[in-house]
Amino acid sequence: VGSGPFGIAAGPDGNLWFTEATGTRIGTITTSGTVTEYSAGITGGSNPAGITAGPDGNLWFTELNTSKVGTLELANTGVQATSVTVEAGTLSITLTESSVDFGTLFPGHTTDPKAVGDIAYTNTLGDGLDWSASVAATDLVAGANKIRATQMTYTAGTVTSGGGTEGSAPTPGGTGAFTFSCAGGVGDLVPGVSYTCPFSLLTAPAATQGTWDQNGNTVVLAVPAGQQPGSYHGFLQYSVIG
Repeated sequence: VGSGPFGIAAGPDGNLWFTEATGTRIGTITTSGTVTEYSAGITGGSNPAGITAGPDGNLWFTELNTSKVGTLELANTGVQATSVTVEAGTLSITLTESSVDFGTLFPGHTTDPKAVGDIAYTNTLGDGLDWSASVAATDLVAGANKIRATQMTYTAGTVTSGGGTEGSAPTPGGTGAFTFSCAGGVGDLVPGVSYTCPFSLLTAPAATQGTWDQNGNTVVLAVPAGQQPGSYHGFLQYSVIG
């Protein structure tokens, strides 16, 4: 109060600088509202008035009562440069195994839970969207014969922290058989080509970022009684969206 703010200018440090004519001070105010005042080197009663940023990176001001021009070296105010590098985020899924081999089975036989390998998820998008992962399956076919994908039961394993994680751990899916019956599903139109409805592997809120590992996922195959012999092949397709 009573300092007599007079001139004001944007400084090269990103703050606003002003003169106090009656207070005989130079002040600065940050964009967050923090005010700092300086009086060292200013002639008493000089009435600082105009102020501007100079090409040398310092502040220059006039003293009306002394007919002088002064300068304030920003180096004396403890100014620091700031910088940051921002990289594009990603949402991805990585599998450690490229295939699942159920081995040699007989009609009417159900396998023990077969490990499908570890899965790593990375979400560094920071887009404020929840994200999730799922798996779908095709029939296993051998020529004109097929073992329907609905004969497979999938179990989602636990989720653990990988690298640079933030937020709570994703919630893993449970256990369930693949199905072709779901909203928007097209059904088992082409054996070995048509995928089932997605089976949930995990769900996560937007704040869950970084890399997360899901280990212990398994799948069980039940071969129907009377199944024709053959070498059957199909696919599991993994997806992550957010």
